[in-house]
Amino acid sequence: VDDMLGQGTVPCTACHYCTSHCPQGLDIPFLLAMYNQMQVTGKGDFIAPMALSSLPADKQPSACIGCGSCAAACPQQIDIPGTLAVFAAKLGQ
Repeated sequence: VDDMLGQGTVPCTACHYCTSHCPQGLDIPFLLAMYNQMQVTGKGDFIAPMALSSLPADKQPSACIGCGSCAAACPQQIDIPGTLAVFAAKLGQ
């Protein structure tokens, strides 16, 4: 885990506590897993963009409105809105 955190990943356990609080209905654990995938594999990653291409625009990381409801429910205290904003920027969204 320390190795992954050193690579800029987030410690999401996919507990899904956040998802019921998301007014956008985002699959936050999946999005964070794809974010972690991209962080670990670097700029050459094709898995995360390919997996995200199957999602409609309103379920992409850029659909996060930054309300923070998810972060308030997160037992890992992850800055979910901030992470999704960074992820959207990395994807050019």
